[in-house]
Amino acid sequence: MHRLKRWIDEGVSIYKEQLKESPLETIAIYLSWVFVIIIGLMAVFAYIKFIIDGGYPLSVARVKENGAFASANFTSGTTYIISNNVVWIILAIIICIQTLVSIILMFAEKVIWKWILFIIDIIAMVFCVVKISTNHNYLLNNDMGLIYAAVLLITIIVFFKLLTDSDGSDVFLAEGLGLAAYLIILALILLLENIVAIGALAGAIIIVGIVAAILIFGNSSKESAGSTSSGSGGSTSYKSVSGNVGVKSRKPDKNTANTPAYKKDSNPNHHYIANYNEILGIKLYKVHGDMGDYIELDNTMVEKKICSLADAESGKHKFYREESGKEIRVQEIPWK
Repeated sequence: MHRLKRWIDEGVSIYKEQLKESPLETIAIYLSWVFVIIIGLMAVFAYIKFIIDGGYPLSVARVKENGAFASANFTSGTTYIISNNVVWIILAIIICIQTLVSIILMFAEKVIWKWILFIIDIIAMVFCVVKISTNHNYLLNNDMGLIYAAVLLITIIVFFKLLTDSDGSDVFLAEGLGLAAYLIILALILLLENIVAIGALAGAIIIVGIVAAILIFGNSSKESAGSTSSGSGGSTSYKSVSGNVGVKSRKPDKNTANTPAYKKDSNPNHHYIANYNEILGIKLYKVHGDMGDYIELDNTMVEKKICSLADAESGKHKFYREESGKEIRVQEIPWK
């Protein structure tokens, strides 16, 4: 307790000394820290209110209702306590005061070339802002817009450079740190109040990635195993029907006891669909076409016509699940 009191006394004495030496600069610098401390206390209150109001149970309920990928899971929560018009106005006033103090301290150096450069820079900045704001539609479709934007960027850089290299650099630095601290506090509250939604989204993405990797690895393993079998025995040949990925037709195998249906079926109009209707798998659709309705295969990367709808309905073309050999009836195929 004595150490804390001593630390406070030392801080107060240092502040008094600084206030005597440079009152304007000291007050301007401490404006940022007072603002950040107040915002920090308000942020703590906002987070406690979020918890008391049942924020996390509500977040879990939203995820269950909407699913992990829904944007409705995310909320602004109680950030309105530290992010509202009053706070923004106060912040803007503090920034204006600190910038003005920095400019005054720069002019107090009595360096003529800085004065001239600063005045020219401000005039050029205002000119570019006026031009861009009054003729933005024209400038968006004209090279002059890029020129004005480039000049404006240069004037902003020069403005910051002049202030950071002047006697008002400490004030300008405090201004930037105060603004950064406010944004960090705001972002932290948003993160804490949306941690359930963020966790659910991250978990879902990881699961989808794992499933996709398993499917890709499984398909590649099947293809490599099929290629090995075809090259070694010569009794089984693999032929893609109509060049469609995932639609396979097979010549019969000599040993048919445990041979899958798609290997025994030699009919080129019988289409065996791998991973049908699974996540990231292959899907079939009935499509209205200019030349008539048809059946389309969609493997998420390629969409390709397999046959006409009339041929499918007449039984000329049939579709089966590759894994089980179960027929996919035309009535089960949805319209796209």
